[in-house]
Amino acid sequence: MKKPTKKQKDFAKEYVLGEEPGNGTKAAFSTYNVKSKVNAGNIARTNLNKPIIQKEIQEIMEAHNLTDDFLFQRVKEGLDANIVSEYKGEVVETSVPDRNLRHKYTQDLLKVKGLYAPERKENLNLTIATDLEAMPVEDFKKLVKELLDESTSSRNNQKVETRQGQE
Repeated sequence: MKKPTKKQKDFAKEYVLGEEPGNGTKAAFSTYNVKSKVNAGNIARTNLNKPIIQKEIQEIMEAHNLTDDFLFQRVKEGLDANIVSEYKGEVVETSVPDRNLRHKYTQDLLKVKGLYAPERKENLNLTIATDLEAMPVEDFKKLVKELLDESTSSRNNQKVETRQGQE
């Protein structure tokens, strides 16, 4: 297996140790000269699917003692986190679960381990050469549903061009 490039190494390091661990888009913004979130997301997705970068991420995690055992212990601690507040100048841990912190621990671990499934977003560009004004509402709803179903089934984040009723 060939060695990762400097940019690939920087991406992996930012992905594991950066401001938002597990956020590939942020890692791509920090590493590559990109201007749009879409481009950064595409770079991140491509990089995270490359075995050479996956290996680099694993090596960085191990070098910083971010082993599975360590992460499991930290997540266990985070999942047991309670709300901490200040009372009469003293910091007091309550017995009330801190659900936001517990959620954040879980989310970050899943991201770093590549198990986090973020919400998918797709672009759908349509060119419909028909008189939509004359189309009955039910037919229009049916058309939109069909186009969305077609788009969802492709699930490839590419623009879908559909030409309907060209004359």
